[in-house]
Amino acid sequence: MQSPTAKALFGKPFSQDTIGFALEVEGPSQAPTEATPIRIDFAAADWGYGWSFPKKSSTTIGLGGLHAQNPDMKLHLATYLDKLGTGKTAKVKGHFLPFGAPRPIPGKGNVLLAGDAAGLVDPITGEGIGYAIHSGALAAEAAKIALDQGGTHRALPLYTSATKPIRRSIAQARLLRPLIFSARLQPFFARTFATSTTLKRDYMHLLSGEMEYPALLRRTVLRLPRAALRYLSAAASGN
Repeated sequence: MQSPTAKALFGKPFSQDTIGFALEVEGPSQAPTEATPIRIDFAAADWGYGWSFPKKSSTTIGLGGLHAQNPDMKLHLATYLDKLGTGKTAKVKGHFLPFGAPRPIPGKGNVLLAGDAAGLVDPITGEGIGYAIHSGALAAEAAKIALDQGGTHRALPLYTSATKPIRRSIAQARLLRPLIFSARLQPFFARTFATSTTLKRDYMHLLSGEMEYPALLRRTVLRLPRAALRYLSAAASGN
């Protein structure tokens, strides 16, 4: 995200208020079993989550969240690695994430910004590779059309229009983010997520790119009343 091009165009590559930060290690190999499952842990960081993906030759473990909400992300990672019981001596890698703050105009003049440099990162999952590939292709197409029409100044308006669906999807994800991560609502969401097979499946489909946020948002809204009743009933009974 520390794009020198974005910094040259706008003075700074990101806003400290919205930037995310992630830390990750490659721990020892752990074949996925009931004892070492693929994990997504929403309590591992504030306004973020932790993950553990066992693989054949290593285990990718990390966490990320809003930088402003996690002034000591290294402590969160150490706590998470201690909970998992692995990866404590592995080399730590860190990087910033433009968390859900896409630039309304993804470039300036004849320069088009794609991917992280344009702020095209999912504000919930932190995923940006898909958006980077998609926006890169859209930028190339806009540049070609502009060149064919004999005016390079046309590229940025064309590209800005073409990337509207991406920015719309990110905006919809930001509507869901308080439900998932805010301190007041997180216990409700965590319990709902843990007890709902459908919600877990939908979330994995989102991570794999098989579902978009509009569909997930509709399903979540429809599911909220019933989930709230179950949560309140369980809370009242002390379960």
